[in-house]
Amino acid sequence: MAVTATAASSSFFDVSRAAHRRARIRASLPTVVPAGFDQINDDIDALPDPELLCAEERAAAMAHTARLRNRIEAYLTGLAGAADTAGDSRRS
Repeated sequence: MAVTATAASSSFFDVSRAAHRRARIRASLPTVVPAGFDQINDDIDALPDPELLCAEERAAAMAHTARLRNRIEAYLTGLAGAADTAGDSRRS
């Protein structure tokens, strides 16, 4: 059985109104980040290539990276909470 599309039907690639709204909000956000983020980005770029580490170094790097990820996720949660409390998503 063939499936035909009509002019009124939505396409798989249609973008919802909510997605358009999020894109507009994202485009309107400031692009300057607070101090420290560029340094963190540079520090991540400076990490050693995992292929060059021995097994013990990789294990230690994985454990430390997991702890750092938890701290970043906690910070992100704090940011989201502060944004919610301040009503950032409701501002125009």
